[in-house]
Amino acid sequence: GILVFFKPYILLNIINWPTRVRFFNEKFGCRIEECLEEPDDSISISLIKHFIAESLSIWEKRIELLPSDIKILNSTPSVINIQIRFFIRNTKIEETFIFPFYKEIIY
Repeated sequence: GILVFFKPYILLNIINWPTRVRFFNEKFGCRIEECLEEPDDSISISLIKHFIAESLSIWEKRIELLPSDIKILNSTPSVINIQIRFFIRNTKIEETFIFPFYKEIIY
């Protein structure tokens, strides 16, 4: 079989890239930046989970992700740590990726 090497920074690239910014592919990226000014409530947490699941299912076909496998580890007013569990389709190896979503810049 074909062995595919998967690097987690690819997920970081997809999630951090805002949509409608890339010149030749405006659909690339994640809409998570729309949640920057939203309050930390269950609706915005659900939106964050939805935006991540949507973008990863479109732009990263090598992984299998279920929306229930996206969890919020801890939340402060400035940072939301998001745990994403997935498995690589080709090898069935399960991985965990923690994405820190910074809602404000702290100097």
